[in-house]
Amino acid sequence: MNLAQQLEAVRRRQEAEALDRGEADVLAQIATQLPQPEFLDDATRADLQPFLNWTSQLNVRYAPAKPHVIAAYVLHEAATGASTADILRRVNAISALHDRHNLADPVSTAAARHALGQAIPSEPPRSWKKAEKAAFVQLPPEIKTAIYRRDHEREIEVRRLQNELAELKKATTAPEPVTEKEDTNMPSKTNAYNKDDPAWTKAIVRKTDPGTNVEPGKQIYKKVDANSEANNGFSAPLSSED
Repeated sequence: MNLAQQLEAVRRRQEAEALDRGEADVLAQIATQLPQPEFLDDATRADLQPFLNWTSQLNVRYAPAKPHVIAAYVLHEAATGASTADILRRVNAISALHDRHNLADPVSTAAARHALGQAIPSEPPRSWKKAEKAAFVQLPPEIKTAIYRRDHEREIEVRRLQNELAELKKATTAPEPVTEKEDTNMPSKTNAYNKDDPAWTKAIVRKTDPGTNVEPGKQIYKKVDANSEANNGFSAPLSSED
């Protein structure tokens, strides 16, 4: 390094120190008006650990992290099969780390948001109008994920209620009464006449039965019964006298 380069390095160092002092003065003036950064709890530290391991392997800074580093980490997590919930928790832990040390949040940069949009694809609800679906694309990934999850839960609940209603209707609908059809078949070789069978008794309208509105006449049923006994269950033709 020649003399000119050494002098330039000193000048830049002095300039950086002056900027640091100026920023420290600004902070001192409003420090009491600002909320204190929260300490990282155990859950946040656990979510942050994969990012720390990844930055150590690639030999890059974890804080302050560059926007393109965050973008590369998000795409790496998605490529290795991390779930949407895991990715969101881990980038939130990165934001908490930077906020704890009063550093700009690299997760809020355009590069990181673009990577999140690719890593966490989600479709707008089918019931939304065309203009609403177009606006959905512009939403932050966290919001899109929450909307998708809630709409999916709603669809599951609607299907459950529809199935429950169908089962309730099925249980409360009375079955149609089954009417027993009266057997009025005449005697045959496979179904011989039997005078003691109530079905055959009903099939023969007797002139002497009350309520038939038929003039009394010869009692044909007695001849039918007698002939069936003489002809093995089959009635023979009546004589001319009958």
